Amino acid sequence: MASDSVNEDGGESVQQFWKSIYEQENLAVRMAEIAAMKTDGYTFDCPSYGSVQLLMQPATVLGDNFMSDTYYNTAILSSGVQRKAFVKVLPRNVLLRMGATSQKLYNREIASYCHFHPLLREIRSEAGVDKKDIPLNVPEIYYTNLDETEGESDNLTVLVMEELNAQGFRMVDKTVGCTAEEARLTLSTLANYHALSIMLLKKYKNDDGSYSLPESMQYALTPVQFTVECGSMLSNALPTYIQMIKHLGHEKAGTWLEEQSPKAKELLTPELLSQCGPLACILHGDCWNNNMLYRHKNSDGEAVAMRLVDWQILLPGRPGKDVAHFLFTSTKTEMRKQSGHQLISDYVGTLMSALKKLGFSFDEEGFDRQTFIDEIKHQFLFGLFQGLLVLPAILDSALVTRMTEKTNDPSAKNQKPEDVFKDTEGLFTLDTLLENKELCRRMIDLVEEIQEIIQ
Repeated sequence: MASDSVNEDGGESVQQFWKSIYEQENLAVRMAEIAAMKTDGYTFDCPSYGSVQLLMQPATVLGDNFMSDTYYNTAILSSGVQRKAFVKVLPRNVLLRMGATSQKLYNREIASYCHFHPLLREIRSEAGVDKKDIPLNVPEIYYTNLDETEGESDNLTVLVMEELNAQGFRMVDKTVGCTAEEARLTLSTLANYHALSIMLLKKYKNDDGSYSLPESMQYALTPVQFTVECGSMLSNALPTYIQMIKHLGHEKAGTWLEEQSPKAKELLTPELLSQCGPLACILHGDCWNNNMLYRHKNSDGEAVAMRLVDWQILLPGRPGKDVAHFLFTSTKTEMRKQSGHQLISDYVGTLMSALKKLGFSFDEEGFDRQTFIDEIKHQFLFGLFQGLLVLPAILDSALVTRMTEKTNDPSAKNQKPEDVFKDTEGLFTLDTLLENKELCRRMIDLVEEIQEIIQ
């Protein structure tokens, strides 16, 4: 399987290794069991590889990853060779597992890595462009299995991929957000991805304006239900947020947000591909800190590489939406005020450069640099609403606490998957919101920033 990342373990043999041991030992359903073995791990014999000692360690916690349980895998072969992987399986949390399966999130993510990304690489190859010129900064996939049988604990669905943590990649502190350099790397990655996606859709666009995408890509045209419900969730919360903003003396900002609030549901409703115009692309759709990993020169050094992960929420849209989603959920107002104009300029420069290399006709499409910049700024109100949707999950533990409680709730089996999110809608009364001073400050800063930009 082609990849833009460097595989130091021997190419196809690594993929065959993980496939062999996962299928032989049914490892997808034994993650927690083997992780509990601590330092000794689990040792077994594999016909092609001899004795294998497998160590597993939980990788992320609820709040960093909602729809998967994740583990670091280290396999030590009798020859002394070590191989590492990052593994995602269905969550043990009953409601989250139901949500992941009902919304087919693993179907979507596996299809993204195994079908969508190879199609993007084909676009690049057909244009005669090297991966160094237009990199696709995603992890390499070693093994996937999609088990669509019914079952609570014996499901063999799994995604085994490149272990980026061992290469020095880390999440940023999501409560702090990205630095300007991390944001620049992210937007460069998005620009190259968007260019490839735009040209992919152009390849499959018919003369009548419709699209004939391969069957393997049809999933990306239908947004997951959670994204459809986001507008309603935020609309329910906005009156409390407006009340908080006014209560803290920002009457003008509160009134302005009140005037904009009827637009929230419409702006957060996913678009149809036919509505997206000449820059139509397949959005990543979940562009916030938890889905981005960075490698730095040293512990305090500048970011030098990044990877974009968690490809479950793909949906049709305009590239400016991914940009606004990232900027207004994953960076602070202070950084955006200082570096925002330059970051957007750099993004547009990278996007236009990549599109030119791929054969995009700017004259024919009627686009110049300012058109691209205006397109991004047109999505800032969308970005505001995404920020107000995501910031409480980043800065307040109540949401994660509620989900954790659901894990041991005997009645969870009788509820619908979306209940885990709907139950959080009433968590923020004015009093509880005011207790979280950092969340209030970040929300007010965001509203006043966008108000100043678009008025």
